[in-house]
Amino acid sequence: ARVISAMGLPDGRYHVFLSHVWSSGQDQARALKGQLQRYVQNIQPFLDVDNLDDTARLEEHVGNSEVVIVLLTGSTPARSCPSSPPGGARSDYFGSANCLRELHAAVARSKPLLLVLETDPTHGGVPLEVHRSACPAELRAKVFSAPLVTWHRLRPFQMCSMRLLIAELLRAWK
Repeated sequence: ARVISAMGLPDGRYHVFLSHVWSSGQDQARALKGQLQRYVQNIQPFLDVDNLDDTARLEEHVGNSEVVIVLLTGSTPARSCPSSPPGGARSDYFGSANCLRELHAAVARSKPLLLVLETDPTHGGVPLEVHRSACPAELRAKVFSAPLVTWHRLRPFQMCSMRLLIAELLRAWK
């Protein structure tokens, strides 16, 4: 694997902030952090379970990050659930108050965004249009003009996802 090196940052700053919803994106966020650390030397990724001491500081941590990676995950109700909303799929990401706080902070601070779309329905994959329609109108243009990388779980395809994501990170860091 080809390894690149991230620029040095002062203490308390991060190269990437991994914005995800716990209910359907926690395992992907952990895997993504590990892959970034494997292929980008010296990278400092922010992941809430490792770096967050107080949710009141979410916006501060976004502000201390160079790029925000938005991990888009959702859910589909079980077919047997009679209380399921019509249409089925929903965006867990845009249904999360904390994710929206992070996104508002990123947009307000003009942080570059990178979208990562989960593709596996058993791990939170729902169509991009589900996320787009759930995104607050005031954020939609900014969020969905950001580069999009699809996240795949099969190793050869996941490597393609990582290469694309790292290429987008390099563009954003310029």
